[in-house]
Parts: sequence; C-alpha cells; structure tokens
Amino acid sequence: MTAELITSVPLPGVGRILDEGRRHDDLALVLAAVAVVLTIGVAVEWLLFAPVERRVLAARGLLNSA
Repeated sequence: MTAELITSVPLPGVGRILDEGRRHDDLALVLAAVAVVLTIGVAVEWLLFAPVERRVLAARGLLNSA
C-alpha cells in the first residue's frame, strides 16, 4: 500500500513492480522493490517524522539532552 501511495506519476508504481516480480517468480525484482520501499520509508522517517518528533518532545520537556 505504501508503495502505491508514494507514486503519483504515470509510471508503474513500486507496488506494481513488486507484484510483477511475484507473478514471474523473479526474486531479484521482488527484493529490489522491497529495498526501494524500505529506502523511501527510512528517508521519510528521517526527513519528516524525526524533526517533528524532536520538536514535540522538546516542547513538552521530554527530550533527553544527555
């Protein structure tokens, strides 16, 4: 589901590529699609959610400064 949500271009989505690999028993394609989803997920976490989390924790006095 995440793979389809992150693509809004007319190109095949990562989810479709993942399904193609599954249907054709192409393990390399499946693993490549999973790696892309993982990379995008980690990037979104570091670039979007981590800064927001730090700001919220600091605003509530819960940020460890040790």
